[in-house]
Amino acid sequence: MNEITKISLFKITTKMQEIEDEIAISGGEITEHHEKLLEEIGNELVNKTDNVVSWIDSMNAKILLCDEEIERFKSIKDKLQKTLNKFNEYILNCMDNIDRKCFEGELRSIKIRKPSIKVEITNEDDIPLDLISTTTKVVSTINKNELKKILKSGQSIPGAKLIEGSRSLIIK
Repeated sequence: MNEITKISLFKITTKMQEIEDEIAISGGEITEHHEKLLEEIGNELVNKTDNVVSWIDSMNAKILLCDEEIERFKSIKDKLQKTLNKFNEYILNCMDNIDRKCFEGELRSIKIRKPSIKVEITNEDDIPLDLISTTTKVVSTINKNELKKILKSGQSIPGAKLIEGSRSLIIK
């Protein structure tokens, strides 16, 4: 195993650049030594690429697993909430059966809370206007696709310009 085998992707690419710089300094002449180094570092880059892609795949799988677990936990939470609601209803029924408003334990107690008063709207059209508030939300959107076409055609638009987007990786 040579010293290159254990190095990082950054060190591999740095070493490749150093070899290319060395070749440029020597007038572009590629010696046997350069060929050997380039082949060796090229092979290491191939191996490192496979390792890097495997790591990316592993991270994507973990992210997907987290998403699945979040959904699973949401489902468990909903089931637990339903179970708790049914149990609370059971306790209320038991208290109603013996006409009690409170169960007292040595450490804790259970009491029935008086229900709050709610408003039920039976017909919105019958509600007096002075009891209705209206909120209007204005949403402005800029047609970036149209702007892009205009700017690409060479026209200038104040407040907008073409820029290069972020680079991203394609894993195949």
